Amino acid sequence: MKNKTHQFKFDLATISLADLKTLYKHFQIEDFGNPEEATDRASFFNCFIDEETDGNKDAYLLIRLAALMASNSAKLVDNHYVNSRGKGKIMTTLGINILHEVEFDAADYDHFITEDGGICIEQTILDFGVEAMIPVLSKYHFLKTIQSNSLQTI
Repeated sequence: MKNKTHQFKFDLATISLADLKTLYKHFQIEDFGNPEEATDRASFFNCFIDEETDGNKDAYLLIRLAALMASNSAKLVDNHYVNSRGKGKIMTTLGINILHEVEFDAADYDHFITEDGGICIEQTILDFGVEAMIPVLSKYHFLKTIQSNSLQTI
């Protein structure tokens, strides 16, 4: 088993206000205020909160998912398998980089109902265009190098 080389550490605070506006607009998080006119982070985030709803939670989850993919900590991969009838099929799954230490629970995304009415992290990625935001997040560094604690003998 290979040792982990990096740890994924997501921090929304490291993303510029301009990029946050792009991300929120792309993911079509419902606005309750006027986010285009926000000049600071606090006023921007407050645009998505009203008495009953906090739209920041869904945005956070989708942005974090895009950051995982931008950091090469996760990606959609095709798995080939043969079902019980002997028919070959390709199934797309979310793969986690085995060299990265990642805290991720696909169940956090279960409330995102896919276009076909199901619950599926892979379909959520496709339906919300998560991969389209990878270029926006690629300029940010969400990986921390893990130092090896092994001792070398002479």
